[in-house]
Amino acid sequence: MKLITWIYKGSRIALYILKNRAASVPKYTFCRYTQLLLGFISLFALSACSDAVNPQLEDYAKRLERLAGEQRLAAEQLVTPIQPSVAELRRNLPRMSISLLDSFRLNECRLGQVVAERNSSLGKVMTPANQLYYEIKVTRALKECLTAPVELSPALRLELTQALAIKESSLALAVHNFLTTDQVWRANFRFARHSLPMSSADDFTSTFTALSYFAHTLTLVLADPHQVQLDLTLWHEQLEALNHSRFLSAYWRTFASVPAELERLTELLERTTKHIGCSDIARPQQAQYLHNVMLNIYIAKLQPAFARWAHYQQQLAPVLKQLVALTEGELWLNYVQQLGYGHTNTLQQSSRNHAEQWQLLLAKCRLTTTGGSLTDE
Repeated sequence: MKLITWIYKGSRIALYILKNRAASVPKYTFCRYTQLLLGFISLFALSACSDAVNPQLEDYAKRLERLAGEQRLAAEQLVTPIQPSVAELRRNLPRMSISLLDSFRLNECRLGQVVAERNSSLGKVMTPANQLYYEIKVTRALKECLTAPVELSPALRLELTQALAIKESSLALAVHNFLTTDQVWRANFRFARHSLPMSSADDFTSTFTALSYFAHTLTLVLADPHQVQLDLTLWHEQLEALNHSRFLSAYWRTFASVPAELERLTELLERTTKHIGCSDIARPQQAQYLHNVMLNIYIAKLQPAFARWAHYQQQLAPVLKQLVALTEGELWLNYVQQLGYGHTNTLQQSSRNHAEQWQLLLAKCRLTTTGGSLTDE
Protein backbone atom coordinates (compact mmCIF):
# COMPACT_ATOMS: atom_id res chain seq x y z
CA MET A 1 0.00 0.00 0.00
CA LYS A 2 2.85 2.39 0.78
CA LEU A 3 4.31 1.79 -2.68
CA ILE A 4 0.98 2.53 -4.35
CA THR A 5 0.66 5.71 -2.28
CA TRP A 6 4.15 6.86 -3.33
CA ILE A 7 3.42 6.19 -7.00
CA TYR A 8 0.11 8.04 -6.72
CA LYS A 9 1.66 11.05 -4.98
CA GLY A 10 4.56 11.14 -7.43
CA SER A 11 2.26 11.07 -10.43
CA ARG A 12 0.06 13.83 -8.95
CA ILE A 13 3.08 16.07 -8.38
CA ALA A 14 4.46 15.42 -11.86
CA LEU A 15 1.09 16.09 -13.51
CA TYR A 16 0.76 19.32 -11.53
CA ILE A 17 4.15 20.46 -12.87
CA LEU A 18 3.20 19.49 -16.40
CA LYS A 19 -0.10 21.38 -16.19
CA ASN A 20 1.72 24.52 -15.14
CA ARG A 21 4.08 24.12 -18.06
CA ALA A 22 1.29 23.38 -20.54
CA ALA A 23 0.54 27.05 -21.08
CA SER A 24 4.11 27.81 -22.15
CA VAL A 25 4.90 24.80 -24.39
CA PRO A 26 3.34 23.57 -27.63
CA LYS A 27 0.56 21.02 -27.40
CA TYR A 28 2.67 18.30 -29.05
CA THR A 29 5.49 18.81 -26.55
CA PHE A 30 3.09 18.68 -23.61
CA CYS A 31 1.56 15.42 -24.89
CA ARG A 32 5.04 14.02 -25.36
CA TYR A 33 5.95 14.90 -21.76
CA THR A 34 2.75 13.23 -20.59
CA GLN A 35 3.51 10.04 -22.54
CA LEU A 36 7.03 9.89 -21.11
CA LEU A 37 5.71 10.45 -17.59
CA LEU A 38 3.11 7.69 -17.87
CA GLY A 39 5.70 5.34 -19.33
CA PHE A 40 8.09 6.08 -16.47
CA ILE A 41 5.37 5.52 -13.87
CA SER A 42 4.41 2.19 -15.47
CA LEU A 43 8.02 1.04 -15.59
CA PHE A 44 8.61 2.07 -11.98
CA ALA A 45 5.46 0.32 -10.81
CA LEU A 46 6.33 -2.90 -12.63
CA SER A 47 9.90 -3.00 -11.34
CA ALA A 48 8.92 -2.06 -7.80
CA CYS A 49 5.91 -4.34 -7.50
CA SER A 50 7.56 -7.37 -9.07
CA ASP A 51 8.20 -10.14 -6.57
CA ALA A 52 11.29 -11.03 -8.60
CA VAL A 53 10.23 -14.67 -9.04
CA ASN A 54 12.54 -16.56 -11.37
CA PRO A 55 11.14 -16.15 -14.93
CA GLN A 56 11.46 -19.87 -15.77
CA LEU A 57 9.68 -20.87 -12.59
CA GLU A 58 6.92 -18.36 -13.25
CA ASP A 59 6.51 -19.67 -16.82
CA TYR A 60 6.21 -23.20 -15.44
CA ALA A 61 3.59 -22.04 -12.95
CA LYS A 62 1.53 -20.28 -15.65
CA ARG A 63 1.53 -23.40 -17.80
CA LEU A 64 0.32 -25.52 -14.89
CA GLU A 65 -2.46 -23.04 -14.16
CA ARG A 66 -3.64 -23.03 -17.77
CA LEU A 67 -3.67 -26.82 -18.00
CA ALA A 68 -5.24 -27.29 -14.58
CA GLY A 69 -7.86 -24.64 -15.27
CA GLU A 70 -7.28 -23.33 -11.75
CA GLN A 71 -5.18 -20.70 -10.01
CA ARG A 72 -2.46 -21.08 -7.43
CA LEU A 73 -3.16 -20.05 -3.89
CA ALA A 74 -2.38 -16.40 -3.26
CA ALA A 75 1.29 -15.83 -2.46
CA GLU A 76 2.27 -14.31 0.85
CA GLN A 77 4.17 -11.05 0.57
CA LEU A 78 7.89 -11.67 0.99
CA VAL A 79 8.98 -9.64 4.00
CA THR A 80 12.39 -8.05 3.55
CA PRO A 81 14.21 -7.96 6.89
CA ILE A 82 15.58 -4.58 7.91
CA GLN A 83 19.34 -4.56 8.20
CA PRO A 84 20.60 -3.14 11.52
CA SER A 85 22.31 0.20 11.08
CA VAL A 86 26.07 0.59 11.15
CA ALA A 87 25.76 2.73 14.28
CA GLU A 88 23.91 -0.08 16.07
CA LEU A 89 26.52 -2.67 15.14
CA ARG A 90 29.83 -0.82 15.30
CA ARG A 91 32.20 -1.56 18.18
CA ASN A 92 34.67 1.12 19.27
CA LEU A 93 38.29 0.07 19.04
CA PRO A 94 40.63 1.17 21.84
CA ARG A 95 42.92 3.99 20.79
CA MET A 96 46.62 3.32 20.51
CA SER A 97 49.04 5.64 18.78
CA ILE A 98 52.72 5.53 18.02
CA SER A 99 54.18 8.94 17.35
CA LEU A 100 55.85 9.80 14.08
CA LEU A 101 59.12 10.25 15.98
CA ASP A 102 58.86 6.76 17.47
CA SER A 103 58.09 5.34 14.04
CA PHE A 104 61.37 6.79 12.79
CA ARG A 105 63.13 5.08 15.70
CA LEU A 106 61.58 1.81 14.54
CA ASN A 107 62.97 1.98 11.02
CA GLU A 108 64.85 -1.25 11.60
CA CYS A 109 61.51 -3.01 12.20
CA ARG A 110 58.71 -3.57 9.70
CA LEU A 111 56.54 -1.85 12.31
CA GLY A 112 58.08 1.50 11.39
CA GLN A 113 56.93 1.16 7.79
CA VAL A 114 53.42 0.01 8.78
CA VAL A 115 52.98 2.91 11.20
CA ALA A 116 54.38 5.41 8.73
CA GLU A 117 51.95 4.22 6.04
CA ARG A 118 49.06 4.57 8.46
CA ASN A 119 50.15 8.04 9.58
CA SER A 120 50.44 9.16 5.96
CA SER A 121 46.79 8.25 5.38
CA LEU A 122 45.40 10.06 8.42
CA GLY A 123 42.35 12.11 7.53
CA LYS A 124 41.28 9.63 4.88
CA VAL A 125 38.17 7.52 5.46
CA MET A 126 39.22 3.99 6.37
CA THR A 127 36.69 1.27 5.61
CA PRO A 128 36.18 -1.49 8.19
CA ALA A 129 37.92 -3.86 5.75
CA ASN A 130 41.01 -1.66 5.54
CA GLN A 131 40.88 -1.01 9.29
CA LEU A 132 40.98 -4.73 10.07
CA TYR A 133 43.72 -5.30 7.50
CA TYR A 134 45.80 -2.61 9.22
CA GLU A 135 45.04 -3.97 12.70
CA ILE A 136 46.30 -7.42 11.68
CA LYS A 137 49.42 -6.03 10.03
CA VAL A 138 50.35 -3.76 12.93
CA THR A 139 49.70 -6.51 15.50
CA ARG A 140 52.01 -8.90 13.69
CA ALA A 141 54.60 -6.16 13.18
CA LEU A 142 54.56 -5.28 16.88
CA LYS A 143 55.36 -8.86 17.84
CA GLU A 144 58.09 -9.10 15.20
CA CYS A 145 59.71 -5.89 16.45
CA LEU A 146 59.66 -6.98 20.08
CA THR A 147 61.24 -10.34 19.26
CA ALA A 148 63.73 -9.08 16.65
CA PRO A 149 67.38 -8.33 17.57
CA VAL A 150 66.97 -4.54 17.46
CA GLU A 151 67.87 -1.93 20.03
CA LEU A 152 64.82 -0.52 21.79
CA SER A 153 64.90 1.80 24.76
CA PRO A 154 63.19 0.43 27.90
CA ALA A 155 60.46 3.06 27.59
CA LEU A 156 59.79 2.26 23.92
CA ARG A 157 59.84 -1.49 24.57
CA LEU A 158 57.27 -1.02 27.35
CA GLU A 159 55.13 1.14 25.04
CA LEU A 160 55.24 -1.49 22.29
CA THR A 161 54.44 -4.31 24.72
CA GLN A 162 51.38 -2.45 25.98
CA ALA A 163 50.36 -1.62 22.42
CA LEU A 164 50.63 -5.28 21.41
CA ALA A 165 48.38 -6.37 24.27
CA ILE A 166 45.78 -3.76 23.29
CA LYS A 167 45.89 -4.74 19.62
CA GLU A 168 45.59 -8.45 20.29
CA SER A 169 42.63 -7.97 22.62
CA SER A 170 40.77 -5.73 20.18
CA LEU A 171 41.10 -7.86 17.05
CA ALA A 172 37.74 -9.55 17.76
CA LEU A 173 36.07 -6.11 17.71
CA ALA A 174 37.73 -5.23 14.40
CA VAL A 175 36.63 -8.56 12.89
CA HIS A 176 33.07 -7.92 14.06
CA ASN A 177 33.08 -4.44 12.52
CA PHE A 178 34.41 -5.84 9.25
CA LEU A 179 31.74 -8.55 8.99
CA THR A 180 28.79 -6.36 9.98
CA THR A 181 29.52 -2.73 9.04
CA ASP A 182 31.68 -2.93 5.90
CA GLN A 183 29.57 -2.05 2.87
CA VAL A 184 30.86 -5.01 0.84
CA TRP A 185 29.59 -7.46 3.44
CA ARG A 186 26.35 -5.60 4.05
CA ALA A 187 25.57 -5.67 0.31
CA ASN A 188 26.03 -9.46 0.29
CA PHE A 189 23.81 -9.94 3.33
CA ARG A 190 20.53 -8.57 2.01
CA PHE A 191 17.87 -9.69 -0.46
CA ALA A 192 18.62 -9.10 -4.12
CA ARG A 193 15.81 -7.98 -6.41
CA HIS A 194 16.04 -11.26 -8.31
CA SER A 195 16.60 -14.89 -7.42
CA LEU A 196 19.43 -17.04 -8.77
CA PRO A 197 19.39 -17.79 -12.51
CA MET A 198 18.51 -21.28 -13.66
CA SER A 199 21.84 -21.51 -15.49
CA SER A 200 25.11 -22.12 -13.66
CA ALA A 201 26.42 -18.66 -14.63
CA ASP A 202 25.85 -17.33 -11.13
CA ASP A 203 29.25 -16.43 -9.56
CA PHE A 204 29.00 -19.24 -7.02
CA THR A 205 32.62 -20.36 -7.39
CA SER A 206 34.21 -16.93 -6.91
CA THR A 207 31.85 -16.08 -4.05
CA PHE A 208 32.39 -19.39 -2.27
CA THR A 209 36.16 -19.04 -2.67
CA ALA A 210 36.11 -15.53 -1.17
CA LEU A 211 33.83 -16.49 1.72
CA SER A 212 35.97 -19.54 2.48
CA TYR A 213 39.12 -17.43 2.40
CA PHE A 214 37.77 -14.93 4.93
CA ALA A 215 36.26 -17.62 7.15
CA HIS A 216 39.63 -19.40 7.29
CA THR A 217 41.75 -16.26 7.58
CA LEU A 218 39.68 -14.55 10.26
CA THR A 219 39.48 -17.74 12.31
CA LEU A 220 43.29 -17.89 12.25
CA VAL A 221 43.50 -14.21 13.21
CA LEU A 222 41.38 -14.68 16.32
CA ALA A 223 43.10 -17.92 17.29
CA ASP A 224 46.62 -16.49 16.92
CA PRO A 225 47.37 -13.52 14.65
CA HIS A 226 51.09 -14.38 14.64
CA GLN A 227 50.95 -17.89 13.16
CA VAL A 228 52.86 -18.37 9.94
CA GLN A 229 49.88 -19.96 8.13
CA LEU A 230 48.11 -16.60 8.12
CA ASP A 231 48.24 -15.30 4.54
CA LEU A 232 47.05 -11.77 3.74
CA THR A 233 48.30 -11.67 0.14
CA LEU A 234 44.84 -12.49 -1.25
CA TRP A 235 42.92 -10.14 1.08
CA HIS A 236 42.17 -7.35 -1.40
CA GLU A 237 41.60 -9.71 -4.33
CA GLN A 238 39.00 -11.74 -2.43
CA LEU A 239 37.34 -8.62 -1.07
CA GLU A 240 37.04 -7.29 -4.60
CA ALA A 241 35.51 -10.60 -5.72
CA LEU A 242 32.79 -10.21 -3.07
CA ASN A 243 32.29 -6.59 -4.06
CA HIS A 244 31.54 -7.54 -7.67
CA SER A 245 29.48 -10.64 -6.91
CA ARG A 246 25.70 -10.57 -6.61
CA PHE A 247 25.46 -14.28 -5.89
CA LEU A 248 24.91 -14.28 -2.14
CA SER A 249 22.14 -11.66 -2.11
CA ALA A 250 20.37 -13.60 -4.91
CA TYR A 251 20.93 -16.79 -2.91
CA TRP A 252 19.11 -15.32 0.11
CA ARG A 253 16.24 -14.24 -2.14
CA THR A 254 16.02 -17.65 -3.79
CA PHE A 255 15.78 -19.63 -0.57
CA ALA A 256 13.29 -17.16 0.88
CA SER A 257 10.90 -17.32 -2.08
CA VAL A 258 11.33 -20.47 -4.20
CA PRO A 259 10.40 -23.14 -1.57
CA ALA A 260 7.13 -21.32 -0.81
CA GLU A 261 6.38 -20.98 -4.53
CA LEU A 262 7.01 -24.70 -5.02
CA GLU A 263 4.63 -25.56 -2.19
CA ARG A 264 1.91 -23.49 -3.87
CA LEU A 265 2.46 -25.36 -7.13
CA THR A 266 2.41 -28.69 -5.30
CA GLU A 267 -0.98 -27.78 -3.82
CA LEU A 268 -2.20 -26.90 -7.34
CA LEU A 269 -0.96 -30.25 -8.65
CA GLU A 270 -2.72 -32.01 -5.78
CA ARG A 271 -6.04 -30.43 -6.76
CA THR A 272 -5.38 -31.27 -10.41
CA THR A 273 -4.66 -34.90 -9.54
CA LYS A 274 -7.98 -35.20 -7.73
CA HIS A 275 -10.03 -33.70 -10.56
CA ILE A 276 -8.28 -35.03 -13.66
CA GLY A 277 -10.42 -37.54 -15.56
CA CYS A 278 -7.95 -40.41 -15.76
CA SER A 279 -9.16 -43.99 -15.38
CA ASP A 280 -8.12 -47.51 -16.29
CA ILE A 281 -9.59 -47.09 -19.75
CA ALA A 282 -9.33 -43.33 -20.37
CA ARG A 283 -6.63 -40.69 -20.37
CA PRO A 284 -7.70 -37.15 -21.31
CA GLN A 285 -5.56 -34.92 -23.52
CA GLN A 286 -5.05 -32.70 -20.46
CA ALA A 287 -2.97 -35.46 -18.87
CA GLN A 288 -0.69 -35.69 -21.89
CA TYR A 289 -0.17 -31.94 -21.94
CA LEU A 290 0.68 -31.97 -18.23
CA HIS A 291 3.04 -34.86 -18.87
CA ASN A 292 4.86 -32.80 -21.51
CA VAL A 293 5.22 -29.86 -19.12
CA MET A 294 6.66 -32.15 -16.48
CA LEU A 295 9.19 -33.71 -18.88
CA ASN A 296 10.24 -30.64 -20.84
CA ILE A 297 10.22 -28.00 -18.14
CA TYR A 298 10.17 -29.46 -14.65
CA ILE A 299 12.53 -32.40 -15.18
CA ALA A 300 14.64 -30.90 -17.97
CA LYS A 301 15.10 -27.37 -16.60
CA LEU A 302 13.88 -26.84 -13.04
CA GLN A 303 15.00 -29.98 -11.24
CA PRO A 304 18.69 -29.56 -12.24
CA ALA A 305 18.62 -25.98 -10.95
CA PHE A 306 16.97 -27.00 -7.67
CA ALA A 307 19.57 -29.74 -7.19
CA ARG A 308 22.40 -27.29 -7.89
CA TRP A 309 20.99 -24.74 -5.44
CA ALA A 310 20.61 -27.39 -2.75
CA HIS A 311 24.25 -28.32 -3.33
CA TYR A 312 25.20 -24.66 -2.95
CA GLN A 313 23.37 -24.58 0.36
CA GLN A 314 25.23 -27.65 1.62
CA GLN A 315 28.58 -26.11 0.73
CA LEU A 316 27.81 -22.65 2.04
CA ALA A 317 26.21 -23.65 5.34
CA PRO A 318 29.42 -24.45 7.28
CA VAL A 319 31.26 -21.42 5.85
CA LEU A 320 28.43 -19.02 6.73
CA LYS A 321 28.17 -20.58 10.18
CA GLN A 322 31.88 -19.98 10.71
CA LEU A 323 31.61 -16.34 9.62
CA VAL A 324 28.50 -15.56 11.67
CA ALA A 325 30.16 -17.10 14.74
CA LEU A 326 32.91 -14.46 14.44
CA THR A 327 30.43 -11.62 15.05
CA GLU A 328 29.42 -10.39 18.49
CA GLY A 329 26.03 -9.96 20.12
CA GLU A 330 22.60 -11.06 18.94
CA LEU A 331 21.66 -8.19 16.63
CA TRP A 332 23.48 -9.39 13.49
CA LEU A 333 22.68 -13.04 14.22
CA ASN A 334 18.96 -12.28 14.48
CA TYR A 335 19.09 -10.38 11.21
CA VAL A 336 20.83 -13.11 9.19
CA GLN A 337 18.42 -15.68 10.62
CA GLN A 338 15.59 -13.58 9.16
CA LEU A 339 17.43 -13.70 5.81
CA GLY A 340 17.33 -17.49 5.97
CA TYR A 341 20.61 -18.39 7.66
CA GLY A 342 20.28 -21.72 9.44
CA HIS A 343 17.12 -22.75 7.56
CA THR A 344 18.52 -25.81 5.81
CA ASN A 345 16.78 -28.34 3.58
CA THR A 346 13.71 -26.16 2.91
CA LEU A 347 14.25 -26.25 -0.85
CA GLN A 348 15.08 -29.95 -0.83
CA GLN A 349 11.89 -30.75 1.06
CA SER A 350 9.71 -28.57 -1.17
CA SER A 351 11.26 -30.07 -4.29
CA ARG A 352 10.73 -33.59 -2.95
CA ASN A 353 7.09 -32.85 -2.13
CA HIS A 354 6.54 -31.50 -5.63
CA ALA A 355 8.15 -34.51 -7.30
CA GLU A 356 6.06 -36.90 -5.20
CA GLN A 357 2.88 -35.11 -6.26
CA TRP A 358 3.89 -35.50 -9.90
CA GLN A 359 4.36 -39.21 -9.25
CA LEU A 360 0.82 -39.47 -7.91
CA LEU A 361 -0.61 -37.74 -10.98
CA LEU A 362 1.43 -39.94 -13.34
CA ALA A 363 0.36 -43.10 -11.55
CA LYS A 364 -3.30 -42.11 -11.79
CA CYS A 365 -2.97 -41.47 -15.52
CA ARG A 366 -0.72 -44.49 -16.21
CA LEU A 367 2.23 -42.35 -17.36
CA THR A 368 5.95 -42.57 -16.61
CA THR A 369 8.75 -40.07 -15.97
CA THR A 370 10.55 -41.28 -19.10
CA GLY A 371 7.92 -40.10 -21.56
CA GLY A 372 6.07 -43.37 -22.08
CA SER A 373 2.83 -44.76 -20.72
CA LEU A 374 1.99 -47.80 -18.65
CA THR A 375 -0.08 -50.46 -20.40
CA ASP A 376 -2.20 -53.11 -18.82
CA GLU A 377 -0.83 -56.63 -18.94
